[in-house]
Amino acid sequence: MKNFSPIVNKIALSIALALTTFSCDTDTDPIDVYQVPAAIEPFVERFVQEAAARGISLNVTNLVVEIGLLTDEDEDVAGTCTNGGLTTPLIRLDTTKNWWSNGDMIREEVIFHEFGHCLLGRPHQDDVLPNGDFASIMRTKSPGLYAFYEFLDVNLSYKRDYYLSELFDEFTDPPCWIDESSALSLDFFPEFNTDGFNTPRQFLADGQDVFWISTFQNLFILNSSEVIQAVNNTNSNFQAGFGNALAVDQNGALWVANNIEGQNYIWKHDGALSFTLVYQSEQNPTLPNINISALSFDTNNRLWLATFQGELAIEKSDGTFEVFNENNSDLPAGSVPKLAPGTAGNMFILLGKSFILDPGDHQFQIFNFENASLPNQTLTNIVTDQQGNAWISSDYQLLRYKIAGNQFEALDMIDFNMPYSNITELVWDTEGNLWVATRLGLRKLIGERFSDFCSYHLGFDHWDTSTLGFDPQGRVWVSAKELIRFTQ
Repeated sequence: MKNFSPIVNKIALSIALALTTFSCDTDTDPIDVYQVPAAIEPFVERFVQEAAARGISLNVTNLVVEIGLLTDEDEDVAGTCTNGGLTTPLIRLDTTKNWWSNGDMIREEVIFHEFGHCLLGRPHQDDVLPNGDFASIMRTKSPGLYAFYEFLDVNLSYKRDYYLSELFDEFTDPPCWIDESSALSLDFFPEFNTDGFNTPRQFLADGQDVFWISTFQNLFILNSSEVIQAVNNTNSNFQAGFGNALAVDQNGALWVANNIEGQNYIWKHDGALSFTLVYQSEQNPTLPNINISALSFDTNNRLWLATFQGELAIEKSDGTFEVFNENNSDLPAGSVPKLAPGTAGNMFILLGKSFILDPGDHQFQIFNFENASLPNQTLTNIVTDQQGNAWISSDYQLLRYKIAGNQFEALDMIDFNMPYSNITELVWDTEGNLWVATRLGLRKLIGERFSDFCSYHLGFDHWDTSTLGFDPQGRVWVSAKELIRFTQ
């Protein structure tokens, strides 16, 4: 899936929206019956929900919406509001205009504009923000202030929460995105950047409250002096190699898997900078030789590993590994597995477009878009919550797997205040809150709604976030253009 630019191609956008404008009237007879077409009903529900999220209770029991072709004198008008603020709000929407076919965000913006007139009593307003953007969706010009255009490579959906807040409160402060900087106090580590193999691939705190960072080429520790220190054969018996997948076992010890000259090594941290080499593929032929992409431990403290060629290997009590792949099991082929332990000895696995449950007996239960409510997309990230349920991401979608009912629930990302955000990682913080790294910044789940875009805005140079983690002090570590740390 593409990564979308937050910058609008203004020429293409203006062509797409043509001359669409807005209008307002105050002359009609009242109607006291709720009449809303089915196509508009979801936007009414969404509007009421957005108002409630901001502490506003709306009465829409007598709202009337009509759709169809507007009159000739309204040739370029998308919609009209009549009797705004009086007995019966009456909205007419011309769904024959191109705004209706330009995506959900454009449709919402036009409809919410008319709701602003009829339900909130807002007049037109063409003020602009310091960066030149319109300050309100109540302006008279064409819509598209928080549009998502896949075909134009444009994603402005991060602006939505500001524009809706301003709609319900015209005294809302200007948004963070008018400025290139961040309001957060950020620590930068430019030696970790997005070039080559020096990008952080994992952040992990072990059971001794030691914080670790891995890249594809190195392992690092945050030492007691708050200095990031490389761990290698100059200061440890640990040998640097490729991969450096991390996991913490049920006793709180850190494990690291890497590849050195074509052989896989699995290390266990003993304390300070000391490690024990537990497994080596040259000495243990049951350990796959293919580079290890992920490590995990189930609640029975069995070691699981995944390889970059889609294999799974599970540690047995005798120190050998049982290997599963497309040739000896029902596992699908050709993907890099992701692992997440359940709470009852089970393991959740993502493999391409498949979600796989191992109840503990290695009789894999495989779910995909053909036999379950999963998207026909690659499943990219997975974590488990304290109830043993799995949270799964795919591009712009977040899903929950409820193990009690063996059911998948696709979250409505608009209701959850995170529309069209390409998800790159899911992580729980030290207080049990779910955080999401996206191509458009960071979000934190608070109840059933994600934080606003500006809550954790890192500045224009750091929109594209990937690896995310939390140290024992609860500080946020995130890989963007370079490594960043901040306190919540």
